[in-house]
Amino acid sequence: MAKRILIVVLALGLAGTAAWAYKEHRDKQAVLLNAENTYQRAFHDLTYKMDLLHDEIGNTLAMNSQKSLSPALAEVWRLTSEAHADVGQLPLSLLPFNKTEEFLVNIGNFSYRTAVRDLDKEPLTDKEYASLKKLYAQSRDIQDELRDVQKNVLQNNLRWMDVELALATGKEAKDNTIIDGFKTVERTVKGYDNADLNSPSFANFQNRDDNYKHLQGRMVSKKEAIETAKNYAGIKNTRSAEAKPNEKGAHFSFYSVSLKDKDGHEITADITRKGGYPIWFFTSARSADKTLA
Repeated sequence: MAKRILIVVLALGLAGTAAWAYKEHRDKQAVLLNAENTYQRAFHDLTYKMDLLHDEIGNTLAMNSQKSLSPALAEVWRLTSEAHADVGQLPLSLLPFNKTEEFLVNIGNFSYRTAVRDLDKEPLTDKEYASLKKLYAQSRDIQDELRDVQKNVLQNNLRWMDVELALATGKEAKDNTIIDGFKTVERTVKGYDNADLNSPSFANFQNRDDNYKHLQGRMVSKKEAIETAKNYAGIKNTRSAEAKPNEKGAHFSFYSVSLKDKDGHEITADITRKGGYPIWFFTSARSADKTLA
């Protein structure tokens, strides 16, 4: 009798252990799947944004009036900001990609500073126009490289989790298409070092990062970052609110915050994790025109 009871207890224990192990495995797979989906979304969004960015820079080359050029440059600024946020969501912490980030930030700063000035009184200079033409050509090269990576990702069902594992373990396979593709993008951007990005319209990326190293204050939570963005936007109630931390390896840590107010207008912002300072802020237009905040 005792032997039978012992067998039953052991069987129940084994069944419980198996059920627990299965649940742990299922939960782990769910986490990995969610991470993979996040990486895939960020990558394909980045590729799409580079397509749009190249087209929009091309549009600005055909314009040179306040009425037409300012909205076009506002759109360039929005796209570069979103593309930069997409890069921050990718597991590139151990893969040098700072030149590409610098390129995006420089385009964004140039387009913002130019869009907010009176272009009827102070139109683009010949030097700025030449720089814009260079940026157009350079964005095309990045666009083409990212398209090649995207094509291989889709055709071969490549996983970003494999990239993260390869980078984390230092065992980068020679035929890792994603890693090789992003290294090619970075090498392409490094070839732009001689491009004239030193005009007053371009903010200095390195100085900006140096300033962020000296931020004061404590580390803020996602909820606090959302509240900061809401206060900055001047809204109290939202339809939706989300804050995502950037991937490790960036020059500084920040949250990418997305809000939608009660009227459906979208607000996006980057908030530093240390101190909770807004880095950049964008609100969708409340009319047919683009609006810079």
